Amino acid sequence: GVTEELLRNKTVIDVGANRGIFSVLSASLGASQVFSYEPVSETFNILKDNINKRGYDNIQPIQKIVNNETGNFVRISLNDESGHNSIYTQAFKNGNQRFEEIETISLHDAIKSLSGNIFLKLDCEGSEYDIILSMTEEDARKIDVISLEIHEEMHPAYRGSEVISSKLKELGYNQQFSHRTGWWTFNDKGEKTTFDPLPFKIEMWTK
Repeated sequence: GVTEELLRNKTVIDVGANRGIFSVLSASLGASQVFSYEPVSETFNILKDNINKRGYDNIQPIQKIVNNETGNFVRISLNDESGHNSIYTQAFKNGNQRFEEIETISLHDAIKSLSGNIFLKLDCEGSEYDIILSMTEEDARKIDVISLEIHEEMHPAYRGSEVISSKLKELGYNQQFSHRTGWWTFNDKGEKTTFDPLPFKIEMWTK
């Protein structure tokens, strides 16, 4: 998990900040500054409210989509019932007309003015592929820790986690853990019998 030791004095880039739970946790555990990227207006307003209520002046909320290009406007679906708002969501492709158009920023530009010592957290419903695969060596020199959720079946071009692992290894990162989520089936005695894996992993990588 994420510890105080990993966050103290770090600059946190929280991509997919949602309502700000991780951003606030980071600040409370001693992160020096936190940049909280959350694209969806309704959620962004809750994020701002949560930051203000807790009085942290070192958390900066930013309403942009982080991916591999700066200055585009892309549609993000508004799937309020699931909480998963994605530029790649299936519901959006299936004719869900509820969306917003939000400006993008590349990871490179998001950290351009920062000197380093960065903890990068990605929970961005498929865009993790765009972000990781566009990372340069210059970006990697600044980023010490990457904690990410990998949605293995959400991106239109990439499947599985191997392409992300290969890129991170190439950039000099080592995997600290990889946890696959899924469902257990129980028998009538309440014992676990079979594990049905979901196409979803949580991983942490460090230099």
